[in-house]
Amino acid sequence: MIIFLFLNLVILSAGILINRFSFKDYSSVDNILNILSLYFALIVLIVVSLGLSGHLDIFWIMQFSVIIFILTLLLQYANPDKPGWPIQTGSYLKSLFSKLTAQPHILIITVTIFWTLFIQYYLNRFMPDLGSDSLSYHLTFPAYWLKTRSLYTPMIPFADPSYAYSPLNGEIYNFWLLVPFRDDTLAKFAQAPFWLGLWLVSYSILRKLNVNKKTSYLASLLIFVLQPFLREKYMAYNDIMLAYLFMSVINYLLLIRERHKSTLIFLAVNIGLFLGIKYTVWAYIGTLGVIGLACLAQQFLEEKKLCRQNFKKITSGDKRRFLSSAQSFRGTLNHATFSSTCKKYIPVILYSALIIIVLGGFSYLRNFLTTSNPL
Repeated sequence: MIIFLFLNLVILSAGILINRFSFKDYSSVDNILNILSLYFALIVLIVVSLGLSGHLDIFWIMQFSVIIFILTLLLQYANPDKPGWPIQTGSYLKSLFSKLTAQPHILIITVTIFWTLFIQYYLNRFMPDLGSDSLSYHLTFPAYWLKTRSLYTPMIPFADPSYAYSPLNGEIYNFWLLVPFRDDTLAKFAQAPFWLGLWLVSYSILRKLNVNKKTSYLASLLIFVLQPFLREKYMAYNDIMLAYLFMSVINYLLLIRERHKSTLIFLAVNIGLFLGIKYTVWAYIGTLGVIGLACLAQQFLEEKKLCRQNFKKITSGDKRRFLSSAQSFRGTLNHATFSSTCKKYIPVILYSALIIIVLGGFSYLRNFLTTSNPL
């Protein structure tokens, strides 16, 4: 248990330090989602790196985790002028509690749901995971990696052999929970953090769509009573992970309208993790593409409208005097804006593409090298 707490504390601390450089751009809920995404991404990076080198054991995992934490700490000291956590945690929690107590029915609903979930998890903590997919590969692969100290994936004669070629990000997180205990004490509850994350990201998306706070909060609580999620809460599956990452990608697509460079990085992190969960994610790529194009189109129309309003202000009054100069100014401004945007965002886009490949491309590259087919 001490090793487990140490590893997760180190990785969470590293995620907080990395996210520190973009705190000023996001709400408190989005900051928590950023840290959860970075936490998952760092775990994938550590396990894949050590698994490819054949050093996938607890000793090397602890060393690699500490190195990452030290690097992020050095980055912190190298940039002392960067903003810190934007809110006072104590005052924020006190304000949140006062809002809940002001509406007793919401407080009762919240306490009932979370208390019920806690009791269920507590009573089932020693129950074995009897899910067919868990026994076939979700827990079988991590157990095999633990013995071989590598990410070699065996064929499965007693189940669908295509599982051996599936993306492995979900199994990598199962391995992370399995390695400190060398059993499935916590691995069977691997989806619990992503269940909570799905609740937060649902609330965040509703708020970005201008739904009021009370409705957003109550609607997001439905995540905890939907039958598919209740069925998998004790199983080491990856469907809740997939749902969380899908919603998280949508959340960052909605944030693109604010045009923060860090948004593209976090979007790339979530896309990479999303592509590395399972093959069925490709069925949702079209939906995400449509949502992304809609967000970009809305941003373009808003900027075009703003440009027209500014142009009318410039050319108002004596039009003969200012028309030619205003048109010249607009052309110069548009050219400068386009050039500066390209110079500003092209490197970020290239970094984002690299992040997607690193976090989501391992299984596809392995399949291509072994079978000449990435799928």
